[in-house]
Amino acid sequence: MSIEIGIAKASHWLASKAGEAAVEHFKEKIKARVLGRWTEYRAQRFTERLVEEVRKEQDIKGLSADLNDVLEMLVEGESQSALLYDSYRRVALCASRDVGPKVIGILTAALLLDDKQATAEDEQVFLASETLHDRDFSDFVQWFLSASEIKRSPRPPLAAIPAIQSAVAVARVRSSLTRGVFSSGDTPINLFNDVGPFAPKLERVGLLMEFSHPRAASTSEVEHFVTASMGAFRLYVLAQRALATPG
Repeated sequence: MSIEIGIAKASHWLASKAGEAAVEHFKEKIKARVLGRWTEYRAQRFTERLVEEVRKEQDIKGLSADLNDVLEMLVEGESQSALLYDSYRRVALCASRDVGPKVIGILTAALLLDDKQATAEDEQVFLASETLHDRDFSDFVQWFLSASEIKRSPRPPLAAIPAIQSAVAVARVRSSLTRGVFSSGDTPINLFNDVGPFAPKLERVGLLMEFSHPRAASTSEVEHFVTASMGAFRLYVLAQRALATPG
């Protein structure tokens, strides 16, 4: 082996080792400065909101007990501590930096104060809170406000569709694939594009549902709709409360 080849191989080996060291060094920085920072940020938002909800409940009931003592009592049981652990885990996984952790904090506080286990509907709200981004929450609140108004004051053909009677909100959706005109029954809608990025996320956890309905008996044209469940209404109320508080 020539000296030149030996030097080249040695240089390559040193470079690879230096690269591995750089990767490890950068990974540690990510863990310390990025993951740790934003995990702590979310946990702070969650904890602040949970404690605030407990304090408000004390004020409403006119209780004079020390807040720290009340908080200790709320988490001393096995089921309560398990609920709090699950909530912290959800917060750590939140796509949202602010609203999601706050919503989880509000819902967790309500369950702790009532000494209740999370229901299937609560789990839906928890899952939605993990999945939505801050912008998704804002867009969902605006959409729900409009959709619930349509539900309260339906216009034909909405009033004649039994399938939406149990829904708390409904909105007509124009398919972008057909440039907004009525379409045939097999033409799908794209929830992400036609409603908003929040819509497919909420559909996956069962809070929104899409369906189509004939425009009239004498035509093959259909209209597309998205409906919201009672769980979506609860998410709407909690998101409004979380968005209303700064920070």
